[in-house]
Amino acid sequence: MFKAIFALRRKPGMSQAEFREFWLNDHAPKVAKIPGLRKYVVDIATDEATDRRVDGYATVWFDDHAAFQAGFGGEYARAEVLPNNANFNRMEEILTLEVEEHVIL
Repeated sequence: MFKAIFALRRKPGMSQAEFREFWLNDHAPKVAKIPGLRKYVVDIATDEATDRRVDGYATVWFDDHAAFQAGFGGEYARAEVLPNNANFNRMEEILTLEVEEHVIL
C-alpha cells in the first residue's frame, strides 16, 4: 500500500471554520472520486489560530506509487480536484510527503 500526506494552509482571509466547511463539503467529495484511491483521511485544526504553518493534513492511500501518480495525474484530478485547491488553501505552499507507515501501537 502506498501512502502520501499533504499539509495544507488555508488561504488568506478565510477562517478556520470556512476552511473546514469547504474542505469537508466541497473538496473532499471530489478527492474521494479519484480513480484508484483506497482510503482518504482529513485532519483539520479545531481552533482559529492564524499564526500556524499548517491548518490541516490530508492522507491518501493507493495500491502503489503508480496508482497514486495515475490518480492525481489523471484527467479527473487535473480538471476537478487540483484546481479546486485555490478555493480554500495556499496551493503554492502545499507540502507533500510520500511515507512508509510504521505502526507502533
